[in-house]
Amino acid sequence: MYQFTLLEKIKPEEILIYLRKSRTDDPALSVSETLAKHEQMLNEWCMRNLSEPEPVPESNRFREVVSGETIEARPEVQKVLRLIEQPRYKAVLIVEPQRLSRGDLEDIGRLTKIFRYTNTLVITLQGVFDLNDERDRDYFNRELMRGNDFLEYQKRIMGNGRVLSVENGNYIGSRAPYGYERTRIREEKHWAHTLEINPAEAENVRIIFDMYASGNGATAICTRLNQIGIKTKNGAQWTPPTIYSMLDNPIYIGMVKWQARRTVKTVENGEIVRHTPHRKDYPVYPGKHAPIIDTVLWEAVRARRTGRTIPRNNITYTLKNPLSGIIQCECGHYMIRRPYNGRCADRIQCPNMTYCKNASSTMDEMIEEVKRVLNGCIVDFRVKIELGAIADLAAHDAYCQKLRERLSALDEKEKSLWEKYVEDEMPKHIFNNLLEKNTADKAQVKEQLRIAETSAPQRIDYEERCRSFQAAMDALDDEKMSAEQQNEMLKRCFIRLRYHRPRGKRGHSTGNDRRGWEMEPIQLFAELNL
Repeated sequence: MYQFTLLEKIKPEEILIYLRKSRTDDPALSVSETLAKHEQMLNEWCMRNLSEPEPVPESNRFREVVSGETIEARPEVQKVLRLIEQPRYKAVLIVEPQRLSRGDLEDIGRLTKIFRYTNTLVITLQGVFDLNDERDRDYFNRELMRGNDFLEYQKRIMGNGRVLSVENGNYIGSRAPYGYERTRIREEKHWAHTLEINPAEAENVRIIFDMYASGNGATAICTRLNQIGIKTKNGAQWTPPTIYSMLDNPIYIGMVKWQARRTVKTVENGEIVRHTPHRKDYPVYPGKHAPIIDTVLWEAVRARRTGRTIPRNNITYTLKNPLSGIIQCECGHYMIRRPYNGRCADRIQCPNMTYCKNASSTMDEMIEEVKRVLNGCIVDFRVKIELGAIADLAAHDAYCQKLRERLSALDEKEKSLWEKYVEDEMPKHIFNNLLEKNTADKAQVKEQLRIAETSAPQRIDYEERCRSFQAAMDALDDEKMSAEQQNEMLKRCFIRLRYHRPRGKRGHSTGNDRRGWEMEPIQLFAELNL
């Protein structure tokens, strides 16, 4: 690990600062307070150790405000890792190595390879890691592994504490269910988390259970609640899944449940995939909160729910919709496939279509429209290639290089002025004027270089993008390719496609809709994955 004296050639604009709150930090401080405290420490480090005692630019600072164990769960560190691929960034400044990640060996190896092969230094308050050096690399890996070991130990201890808390009847959820509010009660020397009844919401809960026990379905209950203007906890419209989750929740008879949905990790195609399936037999314990409904009504609802449940045998979870997770309705919901088992064409529709203003589409219509968007993107890429997007990048790089050379010349000129002043006894007033002008020129060139580097055109391999988009088009036409493979190829092209199709008026059938509506054309607005 190198000392800070070896960093004299690194400039503030060549450093990226990454800040993240850790479990080991003071729990009394908020995330923003912790990050501000650490940022002050890093700013003081810059003023003490850099040859140019200036703060790192704001555009080079990244503050992680979300919690997550892995790199994939932290968007800000992902931005840092993408930026250090550019040669102009020489180092990443952090409080300690464990701030980058406390993930598993896969994350540790990924970090090490990225910093090593981009020749990026990892600067901490204790020293500097050059991961091209074997000893530094070993020490860096051991620091990250130590953080992962501590994290796993702490998770195990906290998990045991959560189980004990639920067994004692406490409510440890981060959000209160509809009908309740989170609160705390004093028990001897400590506080216990539980729930208190929200009178207005509790009355609506009783209405839902009474209506269902009286023979109404979830759709009828939703319609009734939405018509009279009652909203869900987050202010949205009521939907059948929301009603069913309430009818199955024992919280309303004064019980607390534990891990009704538990994360299960499986390996699929060499990748670790996380599922959160519903558990049939999850633990339930008497809670410390008051019930909203009585056990008689609860049992009546349970009897009807059990009687209406259709056993599902031979369930397969193979993806059948190649557009899954790609087509997003304007209302914010992702479109879903609605199969009709051969009675008519499968459709793509918004799950909130009862209250959404967009009409559905047949699967074939939607795929044709997606192919049209793919083809349009390929045409755009071809035009950009012909117009010289690559030449624009080369011109931009040449301009930045010219500014760097100009800045280097001004540095040499400043040294020359000092030599003439000291050795040749240049008059002080002339020296001051020349030095002031040179300093102003340096500041101007630095600002021009900063603007040029931050406004650099995006480096996209349009030839590769053309091949990728064409492959996705070909996949949609290939009947032998599975929906899962088609979906994967489309996600390489699009982040999402916004869907717009206003509902038409009842009229003569246009031939593509069995219900005889005058259908408006589909409009898809692409957000590309470049």
